[in-house]
Amino acid sequence: MLTVHKNAVSPGLLTDIQAAFARVEKEIGFEDQFYMDMGQDAGEVMRAFHRIINPPEFVQHNNQALLMERTHILKQHSSAPWLRGITRAILDIVTPLANIKTETSPIFTRVHLPSTVHVDSELNNQYLGYTVLIPLTFDSSIKTIAWSNQFDTMEDLQAWKQSVVVKNTTHNDPVAGLNGIDLRHCGLDCDVPYKYWPEYLQDPQAGAWEPGNILVFERRSAHCSSNFRNHLPFKDYVLIHTHDGI
Repeated sequence: MLTVHKNAVSPGLLTDIQAAFARVEKEIGFEDQFYMDMGQDAGEVMRAFHRIINPPEFVQHNNQALLMERTHILKQHSSAPWLRGITRAILDIVTPLANIKTETSPIFTRVHLPSTVHVDSELNNQYLGYTVLIPLTFDSSIKTIAWSNQFDTMEDLQAWKQSVVVKNTTHNDPVAGLNGIDLRHCGLDCDVPYKYWPEYLQDPQAGAWEPGNILVFERRSAHCSSNFRNHLPFKDYVLIHTHDGI
């Protein structure tokens, strides 16, 4: 389940992390970019995104929409020693919350489109542990939602989703379905157009992105983001995945 640790990051440290993020963006850049194909197979999904996001402009490259970009900051120590201090400070506050290992790399992450329901666990259960989020962008539209349902892999989640969509034909308004949180994008990733299938997941919990908060949940937990794109062009945060054995 989702746990929100309030005031876990001091105002001073939060400012330091935000400054380090801005410096990484300027001096190092984001190492990894992840795109959504806007071709024929994904065309309907992208058109649906345009209908629920205003303004509908996306960062694009080669007919692909930019979803996320990120940098594993531990990999930059040799060329950017100034990151060592902020890395140590981040790990020091997160370690007692999620039992992380010292080799875990905080990941500076920028997300451009809201994520639908997914899990962060690895194939064959090789990595169990927690997902840790330290928000760096703050707005009432930004929430992380996690459910009690757990899946070992994304394949397991997809199989469960398809079984639910086939058996149920009703449709509930996702905006009104979870305390007014906009989750319409979570109905765009199934074979039945606009079927809001997460309504069949159990025990939803929403974690607010507020200054000082740290959000922690099990990597196998089904989770997603709210649709923040009608308010902000992107959101920034520190992401940590803990590993509980191989």
